[in-house]
Amino acid sequence: MVSVSSALAKSALLVLLVLAAPVGAKLGKVPGMEDAPSPDEAQAFTQADSDGSGDLSIDEYTKMLSATLSSVGEEGKIEGYEEHIAESFKGVDQDANGGICFKEWSSLVSQGKEKAAQAGRMREVAHDAKVRMSFDMSDGDKDGVLTQDEFFEGFSKYGYDKSQITAFFAKGNLDGDHTLTFEEFEHARSGNAQAEQDKRKGRLAEEEEQQRTEFKEADANLDGQLSSEEYLKVFMEFAKEMGGDDAIKAVTPEEILASYKSFDLDGNGGVSEQEWVDVLRANNARAAHSQRPARDL
Repeated sequence: MVSVSSALAKSALLVLLVLAAPVGAKLGKVPGMEDAPSPDEAQAFTQADSDGSGDLSIDEYTKMLSATLSSVGEEGKIEGYEEHIAESFKGVDQDANGGICFKEWSSLVSQGKEKAAQAGRMREVAHDAKVRMSFDMSDGDKDGVLTQDEFFEGFSKYGYDKSQITAFFAKGNLDGDHTLTFEEFEHARSGNAQAEQDKRKGRLAEEEEQQRTEFKEADANLDGQLSSEEYLKVFMEFAKEMGGDDAIKAVTPEEILASYKSFDLDGNGGVSEQEWVDVLRANNARAAHSQRPARDL
């Protein structure tokens, strides 16, 4: 299996973004991108080029995409797209020599960056339009500003309680006139977003520290790797804590092995501390995303 470092995962996900477009699209310099490749791109290419030939073969190219999908919880998603991948490989292989050189790889990653940027801009525009619409719909007398009563009536339906709405209103009421213009509303929103981002960074740092502590406790022989036996012990203890003996009986050895392999990103037969943290972080992020309520503030 191809080792999936953060550099390779980042570049490979950009490649996957390009593959969502019609195959065979002409590759070239993307406006606004630097001419010089980033160190991450060079590291990612070197890692994907497992035989060190300087070119990615179709096999290396496919393995890289498959391993990256597996690392983000989409194992097996590449099956059935082999023909599509082969056609895209030919499109990237501009000199038709049967391999993808670093220059061709960089062009593909750059195209992925541009697509990611475009998607991000579209999401921002759509979200801003939705927020503006929510503000306008809450403006009952259509005078361009929200009173505290209008604000509460309009935004309480998004799940916020009176104390949250009162605090938000106070943060945005910069001139003290007891109304919010859209500009003041946006000011309060940006302050909330930054505060939430800071809280999230703090939570992630605490979670990572706890995960690293748990890894060290599980690493009984202190070799920096979790063996399948060490992982099994941790798994059983966790299952028992969560659901008792019935939870342990409900899990098959095959399921435990599959779980272990999902942590072994580089396929070397052991789970490193960084692999442990990376997989747990990805799992937590997916769980948080699936439980996140829809809000507009």
